[in-house]
Amino acid sequence: MEANETTGSLKEIRKSDPLEIGSRIISGIFTPFMVPFLAFFLLFFFTYLRIMPLQYKLVVLGIVYCFTILMPMLAIYLFQKIAFVPNRNISIFVEINLIIIISYGN
Repeated sequence: MEANETTGSLKEIRKSDPLEIGSRIISGIFTPFMVPFLAFFLLFFFTYLRIMPLQYKLVVLGIVYCFTILMPMLAIYLFQKIAFVPNRNISIFVEINLIIIISYGN
C-alpha cells in the first residue's frame, strides 16, 4: 500500500466525520467577521431592545453587516484578484500593507 492511498482514505474518513462537519459549521458561524453582526442580532432580538421598531433594527443590522462582513470580504477578494495579496495566509501581509497605505494617505 502506498502512502498516497493511505492519506487519501484518511481524508475521506475525516470529511464524513460528524465532529469535523460540526466544527466547520460552528467555525463558519463564529468567524471574526460574523461576531459583531451576531452580537447586534442577539442584542436586538433577545434583550430589552426588542421593543425598538423592526425597521430600525434592520437598518442597523444592514449597516453592521456592510462594514463588518461585506466590505472586508470584498476587499480581501479584490486584493487577491489584483495580486496585492500573494496567498490565503494574509493576516500579517494585509496589516503591513494597510499600514503603509494609510501612512502614505496622511
